[in-house]
Amino acid sequence: MKIASILFLGLMSMSALGTIKPKALNQLRGLDGQTWQSSKQDVVVLHFLASWCQGCGPTLKLLDSTVSGQQARIVPVSVDEEIQQARDYFSGKKLLTQYYSKAFWDKDALLAKQLKIEAIPSVVVIDSNGKEAMRLEGHPTAAQLGKLKGIIEKDNQ
Repeated sequence: MKIASILFLGLMSMSALGTIKPKALNQLRGLDGQTWQSSKQDVVVLHFLASWCQGCGPTLKLLDSTVSGQQARIVPVSVDEEIQQARDYFSGKKLLTQYYSKAFWDKDALLAKQLKIEAIPSVVVIDSNGKEAMRLEGHPTAAQLGKLKGIIEKDNQ
């Protein structure tokens, strides 16, 4: 019964057209206890990562520098099995401590499964209308980062 409920909620939180509804994001738990706060005016860049991923930290820094100064929100989403692994990852790496208060934990990788994330790191870009605008797997190329910047600029016009 519990599995059926989870599947039902997952299906209800996303439409077939790629719109990501706030309910799908509400299940995220902040590393410092915060809950998801929707911002309809900003593009959301979900960065799925894990503590065991060597390339995830550099990818996060690259994404952050790409969208810096624009109306976009980088949201690191850890798919680690335990929240403490994610906390240790962000607090233990000097270059990543600034992201600790912005990072979320995807318990049981429910959101990752709903969004069909197949690789770590992965990035899902959600425009201000809640629609998936872009998806990246692995370390982004310069061309992909340029496309990301263009999506944000277009969305903010």
